Amino acid sequence: MMCDIEGRAAFVEYKGLHQYDLHDLVRCQPEGAEEEIPMELRLKNVEVQLSTQGKSLRDLETQLKNHEKEIHERLTRIEEMLIAVLKVSGKS
Repeated sequence: MMCDIEGRAAFVEYKGLHQYDLHDLVRCQPEGAEEEIPMELRLKNVEVQLSTQGKSLRDLETQLKNHEKEIHERLTRIEEMLIAVLKVSGKS
C-alpha cells in the first residue's frame, strides 16, 4: 500500500516531524500498476487537448477584437466631444 497524501496535509509534531501513523488524514490505496498507453491513444489525447486550446485561443482572439473595436468607438466619441468643446470655447 502507498499513501496518496505525499506529506501535503497532515498534523505536524512540535519538532516539525511528520508522523503518518498518528493521524487519520492519510488515505491509503493499493499501488497502481504502470500500464503502457498505446501511441494511438496518446496521439488522440494530444489532439483533443490541442483542439480545446485552439478553440479557447480563437474565443480569446474574438473577445480581444471586440474589445479593441469598443475602445476605438469610445476614443472616437471622446475625440468628437473634445472637438465640440473646443469649438464652443473658441466662440466665447
